Amino acid sequence: MPWFDIIVLAVLLTSAAFGFFSGATREMVRALSFILAAMLAVYGLRWVGPIGRGLIDPDWAGTALAGLVVFVLTYATLRITGGAMARAVQGAHVLGLLDRSVGLGFGLVRALLILGALMLAFQAATPADRVPKWMTGAALYPLTNAAAQLLKAFAPKGLDMAGKLTPSIGEAVREGSATDRGDSGDAQGYDPRQIRSLDDLVEKSR
Repeated sequence: MPWFDIIVLAVLLTSAAFGFFSGATREMVRALSFILAAMLAVYGLRWVGPIGRGLIDPDWAGTALAGLVVFVLTYATLRITGGAMARAVQGAHVLGLLDRSVGLGFGLVRALLILGALMLAFQAATPADRVPKWMTGAALYPLTNAAAQLLKAFAPKGLDMAGKLTPSIGEAVREGSATDRGDSGDAQGYDPRQIRSLDDLVEKSR
């Protein structure tokens, strides 16, 4: 068996086994928890950013730590809640078997996405006439190539969606990172009247 087939089979079986033993509910909870925690951490910077900057100096470290704390707390809470739900589902015989079967399929899809992404990166870096025969002649090469082409077809839609989200994410990060010092430089300086008084004091002391 070619090395390419061995590697692809290892990725497929590992991901499928992980999905089967975890179950579909736990897999979905894990993915949704990460996405929701990341979104809350970014969009919540406008509220938690000032708190972090008030506690930690420099400002960028306080902002980053505030976002990280929100992410970790949200992710942990969602994982604990979702884990309890997953255990309840897997505790039922029929639902548990269905949950694990769907989880196996979820694991296979995840493996194909990973293999497709790796294949796209390889194809972008390697001319078609330089692809080794042990790869193109492998039994699972058409499968990974099909996954790569599918990702390539959906890439424009994903980039378009990312482009729509980027402005709002950037605005949230800017608002969360903006300092609240205002015109602190002017407030800490001297007004014209105080400057004149100091000048008079200096002149009298000469």
